[in-house]
Amino acid sequence: TTIGNDSTDHWFNVGATGGLFAKLNGTVRLGYQLRDTGNDSYTHFNALAGVTWPVTRKLNLSGQLARDFSTIATGASVDSTTASLRAGYAATRKIEFSTGVAYGQNRFLGAPPPARRDTFFSWDVGARYKLNEHLQVGATYTYFRNWSTFDFSDFDRQGFSVDISSRY
Repeated sequence: TTIGNDSTDHWFNVGATGGLFAKLNGTVRLGYQLRDTGNDSYTHFNALAGVTWPVTRKLNLSGQLARDFSTIATGASVDSTTASLRAGYAATRKIEFSTGVAYGQNRFLGAPPPARRDTFFSWDVGARYKLNEHLQVGATYTYFRNWSTFDFSDFDRQGFSVDISSRY
């Protein structure tokens, strides 16, 4: 971390990946974490459930619920809970569209009080064009809004990305 402290993390998980139910693929995981930062110790349950449902040959829907524990660059420990939904539609063999929404909460643990809590919402929309079996071009627009118990951490962010990928 930027403050030069070490932390020790132990992460124990059990889960399943692949075909979960008829027409549902994904990952389900449950775990337990222990973190010692030198100054503080935390224990935490983590969980992830992510499923994809191929509604038709052209339309896929996916959703994810996650609860996790992480460390940010300043060394603070963060308890995160997120939910997201995504949809993908293959209009033709060459053109695909996608969209998604996400909502979550990050709770910053430890000193100094008062504790910080951020709530966020994001959405995105994108398209991908397959020029041939080796080359694809895509573009995505993303909007992200963060509300925090610390006024200086409230913000809006907009992003646009273009990607070109090649596979041989």
